Amino acid sequence: MIRARLAGVLGALVLLALPAMPARAAAPAATTPIRHFFVLMQEGHSFDNYFGTYPGADGLPAEACLPTDLSRAQRTSCIRPYPIGERSVEKLNHTAQTFALQRNGGRMDGFVDALRRRNQDGAVAMGYYTDADLPFYWNLADEYVLFDRYFSSAAAGNVWNRLFWLSGAPGAAQYQIPPGGYTDVPTIFDALEQRGLSWKVYIQNYDPAKTIHVAQRGGKMPAQVLRMPLLAMPRFIDDPRMFAHIASIDQYFEDVRTGTLPALAYIVPTSATEYPPGHPQNGQRFARGLLNTLMQSPAWNDSAFLLTYDDWGGWYDHVAPPASADGFGYGFRVPALLVSPYARRG
Repeated sequence: MIRARLAGVLGALVLLALPAMPARAAAPAATTPIRHFFVLMQEGHSFDNYFGTYPGADGLPAEACLPTDLSRAQRTSCIRPYPIGERSVEKLNHTAQTFALQRNGGRMDGFVDALRRRNQDGAVAMGYYTDADLPFYWNLADEYVLFDRYFSSAAAGNVWNRLFWLSGAPGAAQYQIPPGGYTDVPTIFDALEQRGLSWKVYIQNYDPAKTIHVAQRGGKMPAQVLRMPLLAMPRFIDDPRMFAHIASIDQYFEDVRTGTLPALAYIVPTSATEYPPGHPQNGQRFARGLLNTLMQSPAWNDSAFLLTYDDWGGWYDHVAPPASADGFGYGFRVPALLVSPYARRG
């Protein structure tokens, strides 16, 4: 579970999402060998879609075959999981409404039918990738930690889930960023500021001019704002000191080279997204570059790197999400890999 897992890993660094305080405290003494924690958030894939055939994982059931039309009394037609290979796939609908239809009261049999209702080819949802398509990610799973009970934070799409990534809550009743942005949402970065711990957000193809202010002036909401909601928070983007914590991905490589990495770094891909029609190979190349650079530096010896996904992207997953006490519900499982010298293989 993203909320529980992330809070647990960061527990030695900071208490999650406390309000900001005027004065900055001195950095506390380290109680863990991990001095640098990185989180790379990719887009839109379920666990079964990426690791459903990974040996030893809770992957695709042999009997899986989902009905094409749940409205029919005689459900004679069903779709089995199949390898996608090099096929080009379209963006699948993955709204909160689609989530509910796919979950179907916990029966987990609505993935094909829900997309059919959205005028999409529901059979696409049953596609999956294999070791041949994801060699780098599967190699990481072999050598480090692959989670097969890692659920996205909310039973909705990317906006809510990315707010959870920052704050542990969705921040608004609607599924879109409010016109005024998020004015009172406490974030993990506020908590880091309070404790005197360093942080940075690295964004691929970052343009500092593209914030929520573009939409407020009548333009289209920039894609990087949707991927990193900190750019929709006036207190971060209008304060030069706070805004300076947001940087391009080039700065990541420079910070590794100069030994100036922060305690916590969030990493946001844009052109290297794996979200359809983007291909998983794009994201693998991006992640490989980040990790290879880190592993070849002195910082590797005290680092941990979490690679995960914001939501399921409309793809099939056979495990029903657990109940939650916050009223928002967990989403479906997403891939998650923990890479570190201290990560036990398995």
